[in-house]
Amino acid sequence: MDQADQRIDATDVLGTDSNGDPLISAQIKNLKDMKFGLGVDFGLKSNCAFLKFLPGFDFLKPQIGLTWQDIGNPSFQEAEGNPQTINAGIAIHPDFWILKNAVALDFREVNVDKDFISKVHFGIESVLDLPVNVGLRAGLSQGYITGGASVDLWAMKIDAAIYYEEVGIKAQRDGSLRFAGTVSFNI
Repeated sequence: MDQADQRIDATDVLGTDSNGDPLISAQIKNLKDMKFGLGVDFGLKSNCAFLKFLPGFDFLKPQIGLTWQDIGNPSFQEAEGNPQTINAGIAIHPDFWILKNAVALDFREVNVDKDFISKVHFGIESVLDLPVNVGLRAGLSQGYITGGASVDLWAMKIDAAIYYEEVGIKAQRDGSLRFAGTVSFNI
């Protein structure tokens, strides 16, 4: 039985085990052995205003980001079964008339020992900025081609994506085809 499904009633508290010890002492020991985890991420993001003097800055609108994810506990040690990761990314946002664009390159889990290609994520998004916004996305994630689309109505947004996610130990060996979709409402 899973501990979350375990039921404790009066007989567990008032009864004794085969050695004559109160059953409540075993329950208290179980609580001492349980571990508590709290996921914490730390990130920095910049609009690169320090580069504003460069020609084309206002057109490209660059951004950079860095995250330290899954910080396991207050002493900054790794949580059991959930390694800490460091991710870095850069993006530009060149717009053309009513076409709003984003081009992004991310390096995920840079501190984890695995094939480089499985760390690289690149994508392009273009959105027609109309009363009904329609967006298309394409990219490469872990060496696999990805795609997506969105329709943003005034009160509702629909997103769909198709991508592969590496589930094997080596890059591009065991890609699992994934479909994702969301419907969200602005209320």
